[in-house]
This record gives sequence, C-alpha cells and structure tokens, in this order.
Amino acid sequence: MHIRRFVSAVAVGSLLAAGSVITAAPATALSCTHMATGRVCVDITWWNRSVGITGYVEDYGSPYSTQAYFTGTDGGPTESQDTWSFSTTRTASPGQYRGFNFVMDASDVRGGIRVLYVSLMHLDGTPYNDDVHVRYDRP
Repeated sequence: MHIRRFVSAVAVGSLLAAGSVITAAPATALSCTHMATGRVCVDITWWNRSVGITGYVEDYGSPYSTQAYFTGTDGGPTESQDTWSFSTTRTASPGQYRGFNFVMDASDVRGGIRVLYVSLMHLDGTPYNDDVHVRYDRP
C-alpha cells in the first residue's frame, strides 16, 4: 500500500515538473535600426518575465563609437511613465562590429519586462540629436 502511494506521488510529481518547464514566448524577428554612423540589429526572445537579446551593433567607420542602449520596463504608456526599468549597453568602436547575446533578467519582478526600448546612439559628445529609439512590446 505504501509503495503504491509513493509511486503515484512520484508519477504526479514528475508530471508537474514536466509541465513547469519555462518556455519562451514567440521571438521578435531580427530587426535592424540604422542611422548615418551605424546600426543595431536585435532578435528578441520574450521569456516568462525576462528578455533574451541576441544581435550586433556596428559602427560604419565614424570617428566616434556607436552604442546600443537597451531598456526593459513594465510598459507604461510612455517611457517616462514606467514605474521601473533595467538598462544595459553594448558599444562598437569606430569601424567595428560587436556581437552580443544576453538576458535582461526580471524574474524577481512582478509582471516582468513588458516593453523593451532599443536606442542607437553616436557617442560624439552631442546631446542625442541623431539618436534613434524603437519600442518593442511583449507579444
């Protein structure tokens, strides 16, 4: 009798464990954002609360670096109305190409990342006059 309960408990536990595997939501297809001095291309995978980001930033040979700036937020109506955010950057030196593959981990934040902003900046010391910003919403 005790053995049968144990086997049943193990079988149910195995089914629960198999059903609790974290899977990715649909990925956002590779998307490139350009400006005169460079570009950033990203492939976004929306996890349960976190976001996987793969791609590259490239500088076309300008005298200054090109930087991709990533901001994951809770998805307020506008970026300034978000209640929290995570940010990170990837930078390509003049004339260089830099690949990246990382996760913005929001697994401990209720609701997780709902919006990802990708900004492309030319680090020439001018105040963001040629920056490009793209908003990606969780599917």
